[in-house]
Amino acid sequence: MTEKLFLALVINITALFIGVFLIMINEISRSNVVFGVPLNKKLIDSEEVESLKRQYKFQEVIIVLLYMAINTVIIVLIDDLASEDTLAFIYIVLLIAFLIVTFIPFYRMHGKVKAIKQGDIKSGIYENTQIEKTRIDMDLSRRKLQNSSKGWILYIIAFVILIVSIIYNQAIYDSIPNQIPQQMNFEGEVTTYMIKSRLTVVTVQIIGIFMLAIVGFVNYTMLAMKQKNSLNHTKESIENFRKSKSATTIFMGLLSILTILMMVAMDYEMKKLHLGAKSYFTIIIVIYLIAILAISLLFSLKVGSIGDKYNKNIVDYSEEDDKYWHLAGTIYVNKDDPALFVPKRVGYGSSINLGNKKGILCFVGILLLTVVIVVFSIFVSK
Repeated sequence: MTEKLFLALVINITALFIGVFLIMINEISRSNVVFGVPLNKKLIDSEEVESLKRQYKFQEVIIVLLYMAINTVIIVLIDDLASEDTLAFIYIVLLIAFLIVTFIPFYRMHGKVKAIKQGDIKSGIYENTQIEKTRIDMDLSRRKLQNSSKGWILYIIAFVILIVSIIYNQAIYDSIPNQIPQQMNFEGEVTTYMIKSRLTVVTVQIIGIFMLAIVGFVNYTMLAMKQKNSLNHTKESIENFRKSKSATTIFMGLLSILTILMMVAMDYEMKKLHLGAKSYFTIIIVIYLIAILAISLLFSLKVGSIGDKYNKNIVDYSEEDDKYWHLAGTIYVNKDDPALFVPKRVGYGSSINLGNKKGILCFVGILLLTVVIVVFSIFVSK
C-alpha cells in the first residue's frame, strides 16, 4: 500500500472515529437528555422524537462519508500538485469545516426537540416527574480522589513511561545525529530537522508531561462535579457513583497510557529514520486510533454519562436550569450556582461553569497550558 493510501486510511479512520461518536451522541449523553434537551420518558420514547433521531443519524452519516471522500480525492489526485504547506492548510480548513457542518444537524434537532417539548407544556400534557427524590452532592473533598485511587495508578504508569523514555534518550544522546528528524511529508521523506541538544531530544516527552497534566485535570473535573444522590436508596446511590467515578479514572488513565505509548513510539521511529530504517508511523497511528475508538465506545456504553448506567433509579431532568445552558446544551453559565463543574448535557464528562469566576480561571488556565505546549514545540524546533 502506498504512502498516500496509508494517509487516506489514517484521516478516514479519524473521521470515522468522530462520526461514530456524533451518530451515538444521544446514547452516550445523559439518559434523559435528547439533543441537549431534558425530556420525560414518555416524550423520549415518542415516535416524533425517535424520527428526529433517525434523521440526525442519516444526516451525520452522509456528512462523514462526504468528508472521507473529499479527503481521499485530495490525497490521491491533488497531492502532487500542491506544496506541503498548502496541503496542510487545506486539511486544517477541511477539518474545521467538517466539525462545524457536523454540528449543524445537532443544533437543528435541538431546536426541534425543544419546540416539541414547549408545545406539550403549553398544551398541558407534559409531565415532569423524577423517579426518585434526590439530594445534590457538591462535596469537593479528598473523598472523590480516594474513591478512584486505583485508577490514578495508571497515570503514574504513564508518567513513569515518560521518565524512562527521557532517561533513555539522554543515555543514547551521543548516538543521536546532530540533526533530528522532526517532520515528514506524505511520501515518508524527512522535510524538517531540529538541532540536537539535551532539550530537543526529549521534546516529545516534555509535551507528553504537559498533556498528562491536562488529562489529569479533566479527570479531576469529572470527579469533582456535583451529583445527585437518591434519598430513598442513599447508600446504593453513593456506591454506584463511586463505581462510575472509579471507572472514569481507569478509562482516562488507559487513554493516557495509550497516548503516551503512541508518542514515545513515534519519537523512536523518528529518531531511527537517519539509519535508513523502515518507518511504521502509519501502522502505529492506525492501531492507536482503533484502540482509542474501541475503549471509548465500550466505556461510554458501559458506564454512561455521569454514571447513569449504574444509577438507573435517578433521572435528573434539571428543567430549572434550562436557561443556563447555551449553544444547544453544550455551554453552562450560571452565576448563582456555586458548583465549579457540572455534568455535561451532551456527551460524556463535565462542563466548567463559566458563570463562576473560578470556572473562568480554569478555562483560561487550560487554554494557556495549550498555548504553552504549542509555543514550546515551536521554540525547540528552531
